Amino acid sequence: MIHIETKNFVMTGIEYPDRSFREISVYLTVKFFIYKKRSREILGELFAHQEDADTWHIGYVWNENTPYEHEEAFRKFCSFLFEEKNARRIYTFISEKDIYSLELCQNIKMRQEGHFIEFTPLEEDTECVPDYDNIYLYAMLQREWQKLL
Repeated sequence: MIHIETKNFVMTGIEYPDRSFREISVYLTVKFFIYKKRSREILGELFAHQEDADTWHIGYVWNENTPYEHEEAFRKFCSFLFEEKNARRIYTFISEKDIYSLELCQNIKMRQEGHFIEFTPLEEDTECVPDYDNIYLYAMLQREWQKLL
């Protein structure tokens, strides 16, 4: 069990081996539940999947979108990956429709590395025509993170 505190939040997490993508090497998945210190209200979860020795794919699910409230926990999570897990690189994919998440990545100074047009198929519309989502790729290197501290 991993326990991390910030000024306003508590993050309780676990890490476990993930053999789903690689048979030879064991990589980790890390998952944290975030809740407010005072009210103990659960805000959501942050997770990361280790793709190789020093690269992590990160993601999250928030129970509500309250701008800037989640940034503190997200920064602490990135810090945990860079400092405790020695990540060299973290990255995430975000729908262009998710304005809040795009702003969150920009606020912590992640770089936009790609924009994939009609990348992810969504549900078909009423005429059975597939609808596609445009996706942004955001990333940050450990050396970039260190410059922000």
